[in-house]
Amino acid sequence: MSARTVAIDADRMSLPNALYEDLGSPSTVVLLPVDGQSLWLRRRDPRSRVRRTAHFLLGRGYDVCTAVLKDRTTESATYQLSRVVPTGEFGVANYGEAHFLIPLDSKDEVASREQSWAEIQEYHEHLPIEQQDANAWAVSRWLAGVLAPLGNSFLEIGCGAGRNLRALADVAPSANIAGIDVNESALSLARREVPSATLSASSLYALDDWGGASVDVVFTSGVLVHVPHTEVAGVVREMHRIASNAVVHFELHGPDHPYDYHRYPRDYGALHELLDLDTETTYEVFPRDDFRSMGTGSFWLALLVAVKSQRQF
Repeated sequence: MSARTVAIDADRMSLPNALYEDLGSPSTVVLLPVDGQSLWLRRRDPRSRVRRTAHFLLGRGYDVCTAVLKDRTTESATYQLSRVVPTGEFGVANYGEAHFLIPLDSKDEVASREQSWAEIQEYHEHLPIEQQDANAWAVSRWLAGVLAPLGNSFLEIGCGAGRNLRALADVAPSANIAGIDVNESALSLARREVPSATLSASSLYALDDWGGASVDVVFTSGVLVHVPHTEVAGVVREMHRIASNAVVHFELHGPDHPYDYHRYPRDYGALHELLDLDTETTYEVFPRDDFRSMGTGSFWLALLVAVKSQRQF
């Protein structure tokens, strides 16, 4: 078993130490099957009932996994299962108090992640803006209001169908606006919605074509959540290389977990402190009932604004 995966074989489940300790080293945990393949996992609270509502597990008594055995040799913890659940190896995505176990089709975790992304890429091909959620539009307009005073040229990394760029063009019509995205279908919609923007199919891992301090403001919205912990520092540094005035992130906030799979919430304020960048940084986390939380359930969204000390405005 990989140190980053959960293994289920017949009537037993093995958790890597990192996950076991994060759960609080419990003697009993809860497993809730979803769609026949994936699973929800969380520490069992004997006072609560368990049921699935969106991304929450709530309620009383769904006792599945008991009798923990600590295996120092394999650096894992093993639970006895009382019910039949899917078997195999699972990647782990952290959703606050619960964890989502996603079946791995390959022993190669990187290859599995790429395969998973390819399978859901069509789902991520964004709808035309007029068909998107009204709350999302409100958030884009709010974000545009944050961005506009920071400069006259903007680059969105992961612009999708251009909703944020459209809102930015509305409040700053004279600004130079650009965006990149790996999804060609989304870009075709963005070109229609924001014809004045410079758009290109490119990856956030390949920003070499953008010169140093070539854009006033570089920003992301719901993009860095898909960047693994091993890569995010380099990606953020590249954005700071390109930006002359400021870097802005509107992203999913949560604790860092190295065993996450596909979705990586993190504390971007702490990340910027570790990178020791020459910026004046503010970091604001929005509660779940705030319109900017975008209905993300177990997590909050947060806005980071890192303004460079040598800015040009």
